[in-house]
Amino acid sequence: MEASPRALPRPDPGRRRWWSYIVPTGVLLFVAYQVGKIIQNPNRRVIESAAGGLLFYLALRLSIYQSLAFFLVVYPFPTVTTLGSTNSMIMLVIAIVWSMRVSAGELSIKFKGLLTPILPVVVFTYLLSCFNVHTQEEVDGAFRILFDVGSGLILYLCMINFVVEEKSLRRIMFFFGLSSCLIHGLAFYEVLFPGKAFLQGFLIDARSKELLERYGYRAGSAFRDFELLSEYCAVTAPVMAFMFLRSEAKARPFWGALVLFTIISLFATVTRGGFISLAVGATYLFFLLRKEIGMVKSFGTLLVVFSTIGLVGAILPQVFHMQSLYQRLEQTKIVHGVPDSRVYTWAHTWVRAQEHFFIGHGPWYTFGSGLVKWTWPHNGYIFLWVTIGLFGLLAYLAMFFTCLVSSYRAGGPYLSGDFSKGLLTALHVSWLVFIVDQIKIDFGRNQTYFVFTWFMLALTATAYQVAKSGEASRARVAATPEPPAPLAPKFAPLAPVGIPAAAPPRIRKIFGN
Repeated sequence: MEASPRALPRPDPGRRRWWSYIVPTGVLLFVAYQVGKIIQNPNRRVIESAAGGLLFYLALRLSIYQSLAFFLVVYPFPTVTTLGSTNSMIMLVIAIVWSMRVSAGELSIKFKGLLTPILPVVVFTYLLSCFNVHTQEEVDGAFRILFDVGSGLILYLCMINFVVEEKSLRRIMFFFGLSSCLIHGLAFYEVLFPGKAFLQGFLIDARSKELLERYGYRAGSAFRDFELLSEYCAVTAPVMAFMFLRSEAKARPFWGALVLFTIISLFATVTRGGFISLAVGATYLFFLLRKEIGMVKSFGTLLVVFSTIGLVGAILPQVFHMQSLYQRLEQTKIVHGVPDSRVYTWAHTWVRAQEHFFIGHGPWYTFGSGLVKWTWPHNGYIFLWVTIGLFGLLAYLAMFFTCLVSSYRAGGPYLSGDFSKGLLTALHVSWLVFIVDQIKIDFGRNQTYFVFTWFMLALTATAYQVAKSGEASRARVAATPEPPAPLAPKFAPLAPVGIPAAAPPRIRKIFGN
């Protein structure tokens, strides 16, 4: 028996010489010295450089899918950098690492998707609107918006390239749920401690007496805008309810809590538009559900849901220090078919949109100077018209309605069937809510909500391609012919017959018995 070879002796760590510690110790002392300088006298550029280096190192260590999941968790909490927000920097680093791996032959990139034909038109309208950019403020703002648009494009490409099956789609929804949990948790903090700061300068700033007298105690969470938070709750509610109904038993408490916190955040914003838009979307959703559960059950469930939400809205102002949304609804006044809070802003910005009818005033929305002052449009469509013109408005409308129509055509049962098809049905309702609610608020006013809007576009395109790939795979299986069954022999083989022991030896020798 051959003897097994002896293992090589491991190097003794005690044999290392003293000079081998010089380089690591020097690096450690240098880093400690720089950290001490930053703590004593913070330098923004040094902090940004260090954070960028760490971010680039993590992107190299993680896969693109993992980097995308990380981005979906942290995107609601960006900070301003020299070239834009940290969201833009994260997506830029992901794009650089992705291009390096494509050059090395490790990964590939595909551009074909639901919205791909429209995206170049959107980018062109932003670039074309820069013709009317003149002041330094407009130039700086235009660069920031262009970086945000580029981030949206990278996010879209990451989604359609790396979320290609139902399993990865479910995981992405989980990470999106984590970010929603953080957003609603921050809104709940504002409910518990109204007007108080939370990480001053980063998340929630303290409310001044003037702001409290003007707006009251209304939650804005990570968006720092109660109307955008209200729309976020209304848009994501159909998706959260879908995830609660279609998730496994161990994940249902998580999604059920998210549904509850979504309702609480909606009432904490004390915003009428989001509540009305969600009511329209919920009614339409239960109209679609009549095909699955019947008209009677669908109508009864709708009454139960509305009654529950109404009861929650009545109890919350009694338990927490928040205004009543129902009182605001009662105080609503309509002037010539327009809510009183929108009469001036819509008429004012409509006039401004006509100045540069086709290409707009530039990507960055300015408020004017001198004697000419402008207000927020409080209308997503007028906002696009003012900034990137009629061409840009039509391009965005093409994306919105493509998502709305395609999610309906490729969607499936909400309560059963394929996950991707059911998610498309939920997204179909969400897009209806979004399109209705954009009449009273503009998604482009906030960089964080701008990223969320592009995520909804990318999520719809991703769910659409997953659903279509599932249909194609099932069609291939159905079209593959089954192998024919083996034919039975025409004559059965004769069974061997033994030679009797009493036969003569000559006969037994011939037959080999």
